[in-house]
Amino acid sequence: MSRKPEADAAFSRALDGRLRAHYRNETLSVAARERILANTPEKSRGLIRRPLFAGALGFLLCALLVLGGVGLREYQTDQLYARLADEIAYNHRKAMPVEFASGDLRAIAVYLDRLDFALSGAQSQLPVDARLLGARYCKVDGQLAAQLQLERANGRLQTLYVAPARAGLAGIAAERRIERSESGPAASTAPVRVVIWQSAGLFFGLAEDARR
Repeated sequence: MSRKPEADAAFSRALDGRLRAHYRNETLSVAARERILANTPEKSRGLIRRPLFAGALGFLLCALLVLGGVGLREYQTDQLYARLADEIAYNHRKAMPVEFASGDLRAIAVYLDRLDFALSGAQSQLPVDARLLGARYCKVDGQLAAQLQLERANGRLQTLYVAPARAGLAGIAAERRIERSESGPAASTAPVRVVIWQSAGLFFGLAEDARR
């Protein structure tokens, strides 16, 4: 006697479920996998492996791009600080006399009327024990700037460079202390210690001889 269609359908579903459950956790042996690969065309193998390889390669490339971008920015910032420190140290070694002698920053600002920024913003950045001796025009990174001459309580002379934090100088953020020395057999002056920072839209570079 044949089974009813409904019974056949129920039996088929039950059998299918048991087969799926049985083989769900089954794996091929190493030998079986090797036999399958040996009989699989090379192009088909590439199709099998390609998604996993492409995903790993994509992740690696993204990671390299991110790390490379961060590294490049850090390198460019280091180069900017080093270049400005070299320029400031060079100007400090020249020891040019002041164009206007005064201990009053407001009077100096009136004299240096070609500056296109408010020099009064430098008042809060002067060292507490410094005495202002005067100032002159100079340039920092191609921009017209003020060079203030200071005398500390210990008698040491310093030059403070003030310029608007525009163009290349806008890349200055955190304070850095850098020591620059002359190079070559003709080098005879002491190293120059330079401190570079930015505050309230102004760039500052303070230089002094680095005595040992």
